[in-house]
Amino acid sequence: MSTAIYSGPVALSFGGADLSWIIGLLVVSPVYYYLSRAKTVKKMAFVKEKI
Repeated sequence: MSTAIYSGPVALSFGGADLSWIIGLLVVSPVYYYLSRAKTVKKMAFVKEKI
């Protein structure tokens, strides 16, 4: 569904291209990195405690 109501000025300047995947990637990547890093730090602390 591509109408003027659903297309913003940036998408229109790119010829109506779908740019949502770029925004999703920019939002999800830092969140994934932060959560995976926090899990790794907890695991390392647990291993260090056992030694």
